[in-house]
This record gives sequence, structure tokens and C-alpha cells, in this order.
Amino acid sequence: MELFEAINTRRSSHDYKPGMKISREQWEELFGYTLQSPTSWNLQPWKFLVIEDDEKREAIRKMAWDQDIITNSSAVIVVLGDTDPHRNKVEIFQQWRDQGIINEEIHEAWLNAVGAVYPTDYEQHEFAIRNTSFGAMTLMLAAHGMGLNTTPMIGFDKKALSEYIGVPEGWILSFIITIGYPDKGEPFERQPRYGMDQVVSFDEL
Repeated sequence: MELFEAINTRRSSHDYKPGMKISREQWEELFGYTLQSPTSWNLQPWKFLVIEDDEKREAIRKMAWDQDIITNSSAVIVVLGDTDPHRNKVEIFQQWRDQGIINEEIHEAWLNAVGAVYPTDYEQHEFAIRNTSFGAMTLMLAAHGMGLNTTPMIGFDKKALSEYIGVPEGWILSFIITIGYPDKGEPFERQPRYGMDQVVSFDEL
């Protein structure tokens, strides 16, 4: 599927064919695309927990207002964001330095800049949400290109699910994505979207 076709035809769909499994080869292909997503300084502050187990998804369904897409889909992907922008910076910035993309002066400046750009809990929380959102959008487009449906969700008890899966200290649960095989043929017609003249400005608001 061409990129522009994927953008134009992707839908967040609740129509899943129950009982279908996604192969390990498909997961590897999907995350191969997903992990090419842009991240701040290439720090890659994300983890993706794939939950295929039926009993675990039944438990998650109870935390998600009994929405059947949790159990009808093939899996639930829990998207986790790292709120510590310093965690990987030494390793990642050294890679930039070793490849000759940045010099020693810039390398040292970047090490110090992380704290300046993300000084408080608020900025660090935004850092996690923003970067995981980049990855999630790539994942959903790639899944559509592979013939799979996805639905991003925030309709669940975040505290309960975080405790259930054991989110590590310094990480947050950004959202979840259900993924699976479509149960119907053509997707529903996209609902009306605002036009460019309503949401786009040039040079000033």
C-alpha cells in the first residue's frame, strides 16, 4: 500500500475478527517500521508491551469500561513513555559523536542542553507523551499497510492498568492501541474534517 493511500484510508475501527493471531514475523515487521519514528535527539523514550494473552485482556477489558474491542482484537499494545530524558543521553550522544555527525563541543553542549529543554516534571511528562505519539502514529499507519486494524484508546482506568502491568518508576502509560484483523470489508466513510482554511495559518494566527 502506498503511503498516501494508507493516510487517506486508515480508520480507527472497532470491527475486529475475534480469535485471530498475529505472527511473530508480522510483529517484527510492524515494529521494524514503528521504531523508525522520529524522537527528540534520537533518545527513543518508549516501550511497547504487547498483550496477547486472553486472560490478561479479559482483565484489561474490565478496566476499560467493558469495551469488547479489548478482547475481540488480536492484541492490546500498551505504549509506555520514559519521563527521564537523561536516561539514554550518554549512550545516544556518544553514537552521534562516534559517527562524526557532531563534534566534541556540540556533544558536550547537548549533554547539558537536555536539562535546559526538559527542566521540570511537566516538560518531562510532555517529552514522554510527545515521543510515544510519534511512534504510535507510525505503528498505526504501518499496521494498516499490513492489512490490520488499530484503535488508539485512552478510555480505561490508567491507574489500575499501570498497577496491573507494573509500570516501572520513571515511566508513564501514555495510551493503549488495540490491533487485529478487520471483520468487515470496506471501512466506514471518514467523518467530515475541518478544511485547511479553518485550521491552518501562515506567519500569524
